[in-house]
Amino acid sequence: MSIETKKLHSWLSTKGKERRKSASEAAKILLASYREHKEWLQIIPIELHRLASTLNTRIEEFDKSSGEALLIPVRGGFSIYVKSQPNYSRLRTSIAHELAHILFYNVDGEEPTRIKTPDEKEERFCFDVARRILAPDWHLKAIGVEDSHNLNFIFEAMTETLALSREVAAQLILQDYCLVKGVGGRWIKKGESYILQRGKAYASPSLEKSERKELHEQCRKFIESGAKPDSNFQIVDKKERTGDAFFVVLGKFV
Repeated sequence: MSIETKKLHSWLSTKGKERRKSASEAAKILLASYREHKEWLQIIPIELHRLASTLNTRIEEFDKSSGEALLIPVRGGFSIYVKSQPNYSRLRTSIAHELAHILFYNVDGEEPTRIKTPDEKEERFCFDVARRILAPDWHLKAIGVEDSHNLNFIFEAMTETLALSREVAAQLILQDYCLVKGVGGRWIKKGESYILQRGKAYASPSLEKSERKELHEQCRKFIESGAKPDSNFQIVDKKERTGDAFFVVLGKFV
């Protein structure tokens, strides 16, 4: 399954629509052998240990590993060392992310070897691929997301049925599959108002900066005063169980 260096660099250089196509292509390569097991296709969400096995990879708990998960090449394949943690969706994202890094190894020899030096571009790309691994298009169809025009149903299906974090679900809805046009993010209380947390804001790629700002402002007003957004938009708001924070997705079907 070794990928040509030229293709890897091509994937990493893409943006926008081409980036989405590249991430989708990469995820399909990693999922190819998994899909050959027809009985596995009915398992929702993706069974990551079985996927790992098709990639000659073992997933092992190891609390002394640096970071949340670490991919290590070994004779005949890979080991992924993960830290045990109560956040199941976060754990799944970490594992899927490490599986995506396999694309950047030559696996034809006795022990996998790096095709290129790891960098920030690869890290970002592997997160894009990881989301596609965790929410493949055939699962979206199976759980009714593909044909739904109910944003709350879609968000619940992704976070509950597919066991995704709210952040990953928002990116899939807004940026990867472009199911709605809108914004999402985590809002935290500061004084008497709410502010959008840095690094936890998401938006459809087709929106202009001014449109994003306006839609985020509608989200803030909804949280603070219950003001309803424009009539052609649907909104999902989830208050966190602990602390004073909300996760909000606002979007319209186009």
